[in-house]
Amino acid sequence: MDIYEIFNEKIKPYFHAEYIDFSSKNQEGYSLFVSEYKKPYPQAMTTEGVGEQLQRLNDKYHSTKNRRSDVVKSQIGRWYVNGFTSAYNFCRRYDKEHPCEMVDYVQLARKYKPTDDIAVGEWNDEKIRRYTIMLGRYEGVLFYQTEHKQEDTVTVDVVPTESIEEETSKQDDIVEEKREQKKGRPVESFSNLLIGSDNKKEKTLEKLHELLKGKRGKKFALVITCAVESGLINRPTYTQLVKEFSDGDATKIGSENSIMPQIGKIHYTTSEYSGMMTNFEDLRTL
Repeated sequence: MDIYEIFNEKIKPYFHAEYIDFSSKNQEGYSLFVSEYKKPYPQAMTTEGVGEQLQRLNDKYHSTKNRRSDVVKSQIGRWYVNGFTSAYNFCRRYDKEHPCEMVDYVQLARKYKPTDDIAVGEWNDEKIRRYTIMLGRYEGVLFYQTEHKQEDTVTVDVVPTESIEEETSKQDDIVEEKREQKKGRPVESFSNLLIGSDNKKEKTLEKLHELLKGKRGKKFALVITCAVESGLINRPTYTQLVKEFSDGDATKIGSENSIMPQIGKIHYTTSEYSGMMTNFEDLRTL
């Protein structure tokens, strides 16, 4: 493994919060895959066939070590998740940076698709590693394309007088509203996500405004994560967060990319998560 691969596969996911909570990204034909090789426990998605491939790779990888291991607890699972995550994030970032380009993601996926027969030839650890990562990249691109098809793309002509983050946030907001409207549903207000009695809802909203004041990006997402985990609110959309906590000005809380992928306790240390959860203890008992 060279320095470039070490950086992209081991260092970057930890320090740049590249891992995503896929538990809320349900798509027909896909299942959630959680790597429990070591903390954090990052997630990816698999189809039935890919799950079988990973198991065969796992068996081959451990056959030379005279031991068996559950694929979700194996290095194989982590290699797959890292490949999947890197490819999915590449597609997501590229679409945000080049919104007017029409990318053929199926064609892109073909560049990653591994074609070697697992049952043929000699397989050392390095060959298994490369195959597994390429399989993850292939599936990551295809999953992004599947998810992307469910969304409406909106082209917005913008005079470049504001920052890139401001324009990205505004476009994200427009896309979300258009998607909700096309589905035939009005955009729900954040208050409709609150859970419990009227008194509990009122106090929850007050507490959220207090905790979220001045927070942006991942710190903002931590508060929302703990509110969801406490059973106080249902998972919100980015549009609902912008309207409720920034008076419609997305720059006050950060772009969608800096918040939504960070909602989920797997993105935080035990101390970060437990520390924030203490703020909701009284509300949970109401």
